[in-house]
This record gives sequence, structure tokens and C-alpha cells, in this order.
Amino acid sequence: MITNDSLIDDPKARQEHAPGGPLGDCRHDDPAEHAVYAIMNAQLRTYPYQHIVLAEFFPPEYYQLLIEHLPDDDAYTPAATGRYPERGRLMLAGESGDDLDRLTGQQLKFWSLFKNDVLTDKLWGALIDRFVPTLATRLKKTCWLHAFLSRDRGGYAISPHTDTSRKLVSVLVYLPESTELMSCGTSIVVSDKPEHNVFDVPHSGRWDGFKIAKTLPFAPNSMIAFLVSDTSLHAVRPTPPGSVRNTFQFNIMMPNP
Repeated sequence: MITNDSLIDDPKARQEHAPGGPLGDCRHDDPAEHAVYAIMNAQLRTYPYQHIVLAEFFPPEYYQLLIEHLPDDDAYTPAATGRYPERGRLMLAGESGDDLDRLTGQQLKFWSLFKNDVLTDKLWGALIDRFVPTLATRLKKTCWLHAFLSRDRGGYAISPHTDTSRKLVSVLVYLPESTELMSCGTSIVVSDKPEHNVFDVPHSGRWDGFKIAKTLPFAPNSMIAFLVSDTSLHAVRPTPPGSVRNTFQFNIMMPNP
């Protein structure tokens, strides 16, 4: 897995071997194990719904490699529905496969290894373990992973919604290069209206009747994971003009009915 000492310390090796290889250097954390450790030892927050917040999801040196290998703009595609034109996605895993054929060279090598060596059953199994007391009645043996890179351009916003009932757990890992967009993280939202506290609350574009309990900072290498429920309201306020908001997101999904 990623990475070795020459990759970290030698610029030429970073370029030639940045996608990774067997992790034979004990001086650097394994990225998947680092993430699992962080998840399993994180505080489980319960209000207004169960969620975990991490300040450091990946090892810092691996995070820097990831930022250096973020795909070019033309690798991202907008949603087929035409909604949220400011957002582009690159699929890493899903029912219909991935979009890795949109990448070439070092980017293709890096994200192929990321999919195989980082986005593991153990990683998303750790999330299930943290939420399993509540998830127990919804878990199925055929749950699957929906994972993608996302790039949001200035003006992107999404109004309060709970997510589809097909999602069990949602995870967002923030991928900024700096702290310039700290106010652009996910907002945890509450509402005392019964019609808002149900699964599949639509993305109506409206904020009437909702209150923001907490907006998480859009900090480098940070993460929020939450149990999708009838109260898991969340949103993103409009991002500044000219800004770019990169995230890695994955969801543990229920099988189709």
C-alpha cells in the first residue's frame, strides 16, 4: 500500500511512485489502517443524530499525495439529472462500476490503488461497527458501497435534507489544499416540523423552518460520518464565487428492493 520512505522524502521518487506500492516502511502509517483507527476511537456524537467528526482522516503525508493526485477538471462529470450544475463527480465504486477510465497516467495509478487498497471492506466495516446498535434492524448482507470524488464550483449549495432511506451511513472527507474555505463545511441542521423529520426529505432549495446547529469547518483532511435516519438533516450553504470545494464521499447503501 502507499507509501514508502523514498516517496515521502525524494521528489523524483514521489513523481515516479506516488500511486503507491507495498507499504514496506514502518515509519509511515498505512492510510487505510490510520482511517480505521481514527473511526474506531472517535467520539460518537448523538445530537441531533449520531455522527462522528475527525480532524485527521488520513496520515498527513498520504493526504498530501492525495491532493497532488486529484483529477483534472475534465475527469469530473455533472449529474445526469442536471441538478447542481456546479458539482462534478468521478465515481470510484458503485452499482454501475467506476469512472477510472476517465483518468490517465499517475492519476489513474493512484486512484486505482486507492480503490483497491484504501477503500476496503475493513474501512467501511469500521463505520458499520460504530453505528451497529442502531443499524441492526436495517443491515443486509448485500449492502454495497457508493463512493466518488466530488468537485464543487463557486455557488454550489444544497438545502437541508435527510438523504434517501437506501443509505445507511454517509461519509464526507474534506480535501482542501488550505484553510481558505473553512466556512464551507457541512451544516448539521434541526427542525421541529414533523414533515422535515422523515426519510427522503427533498432538496427543495428552501431553508424555511430549519435551524443550523453546527457548521463543520471545511478543514484539510477532516471527516464527518453520520447515520442516515429520519432526523439526519444536513446542508451546505452557498460557496463563494470562484471557489473550488473538493471532497471524497462514500455511502453504505441498502440493496435495491
